[in-house]
Amino acid sequence: PEYLQLTSVGYRELVADALWLQAIQVMGERKISEAAGRWLYRAFDIITTLDPKFVRVYEAGGLALTTLVVLPSQSNQLLMKGVEHNPDEWKLPFYLGINYFFELYDDAKAGEYMAQASRIPGAPPGLVSIAANLFASAKSPQQAVDILATAYHNTSDESAKKLLELRLKIMLAERDVVMLEQAINQYHTVQGRL
Repeated sequence: PEYLQLTSVGYRELVADALWLQAIQVMGERKISEAAGRWLYRAFDIITTLDPKFVRVYEAGGLALTTLVVLPSQSNQLLMKGVEHNPDEWKLPFYLGINYFFELYDDAKAGEYMAQASRIPGAPPGLVSIAANLFASAKSPQQAVDILATAYHNTSDESAKKLLELRLKIMLAERDVVMLEQAINQYHTVQGRL
């Protein structure tokens, strides 16, 4: 990317577009080898270095690296770079959450990225519930309670408030169950009996 930045003589976006067209052609092949997948990652990295605001590359590239070839860590690196340069794009942390859930089986991290996406203006309101469910699944119901309570207090839509209130009650019960289980386990450890 550094070489292309120097040789593009002020036409960095044009060079990025040309490389993007080449990457699209590779993505359109019937079967993509792992080597081609690694080339795609490198191409996406160069494109986004030349034009860090080229949001479509982060979105399509992040998805391609997990659906066309299974390279979730490269997909995550590309998406994190996108979040860094485009913090107002909710889809980028959303796709990170998808990767952590489906590819890396890390519900807690998936919940964090879904929560991050839900706080960006324009994000679908349902992301709050998805994040809360992921936190609950990761045995972090307090985080679920926190995100739902914040969303509840920040919304003025009465129908949304009612749904959030119901979800909040469910998560509070879930949190209390986890706390009781922990207390039972601690008692069993100390006393040697239930």
